[in-house]
Amino acid sequence: MKYTTRDYLDIVAPHVPQRLIDVNSMNRLAELAATLPPSSNFGFECKLGSPAPTADFLIAVIASDGSRGAWAEEARQARGRRSHPAWEKVQRFLADWERSEGGFEPIYDTWLEFDMDGQDSEEPVPSFFFGFDHTRNDNYPDTTRTMVERLRAAPLPSAGLDTLSACFKELPQRAQVFQIGLMLSRPTDAVRLCIKRLTAEQIATYLSHIGWPGSVAVLQRQLESIAPLVDGMGLDLDIGQSVLPKIGIECSIRDGSDGRDKVKAFLERLSTEGYCTPGKGTAILEWLGLCTERTDRERWPAHLIKASEGLGPEVLSSFARTLNHIKINYESDQEIAAKAYLGVRHYWIRTRAGTS
Repeated sequence: MKYTTRDYLDIVAPHVPQRLIDVNSMNRLAELAATLPPSSNFGFECKLGSPAPTADFLIAVIASDGSRGAWAEEARQARGRRSHPAWEKVQRFLADWERSEGGFEPIYDTWLEFDMDGQDSEEPVPSFFFGFDHTRNDNYPDTTRTMVERLRAAPLPSAGLDTLSACFKELPQRAQVFQIGLMLSRPTDAVRLCIKRLTAEQIATYLSHIGWPGSVAVLQRQLESIAPLVDGMGLDLDIGQSVLPKIGIECSIRDGSDGRDKVKAFLERLSTEGYCTPGKGTAILEWLGLCTERTDRERWPAHLIKASEGLGPEVLSSFARTLNHIKINYESDQEIAAKAYLGVRHYWIRTRAGTS
């Protein structure tokens, strides 16, 4: 039997509150997922300030969980079936990564992001991100340039290359570039850098050093008011000939005994400021949880049940339903939108024999 990502999406779909993603929108996501090779690590991007129950779709391709091999095989088989030039670039990249030659060795994961609004239902086109294995304590600026130019199928213009180099050079000491993206589904050539391990002060200083055109002082005050409510901050920025005005601040809250309360407090803050509808804030909290082969047995893929049986009664196949982060977008120094990034990931969990 051939599995697709839809086999995993179908497990969690009934647990998604319709205030976040309604039936029509989920059906569109399911149609897309049915065309994609199996990946058990995916998620949804939901606009918090809009009442519209729609979402974009994100899917991870990772070397360690087998999804890279599945996608590389799909790339070999699908060439000629997908006509958009973006797909050709993605397929070539994934196939080359599977061979782990030509500088691909440091890459740990890749992500495909599908903007569902305005997508061609016959051939949805992804934006594409890649991230590095940071165990070597390296942000890989040279490899980043090589991979970006490989995906572009063209050299970066000199001004863009200078800006990209400056963005790496000015990174604070512990900062980590964890994803680099090209928005292949959008009419832009900008390169996106996603940076984590930053404080509010470091974000402001860094943006000042790389020539961000917004008011750093105003932004810093806004970030310092948010910082006590979250456990971590990251920065998303787009690079063209220069650093572009629109940025994103990724706000994350760790799992733990007080995690849900902290998420609730942060969502209430966003709701007070008009960046999250009360209904979506409540729905985010309802989403958080865990599906297991026992609680959702009727939807569980047969190959996962078989694998679980082989591991014994103390091991359960499960999918965690998480909030990866909330991103606040700024245009120059003005907040313009907030989005929640909901995560789904398969885990094997250990439990006492015979209990759920």
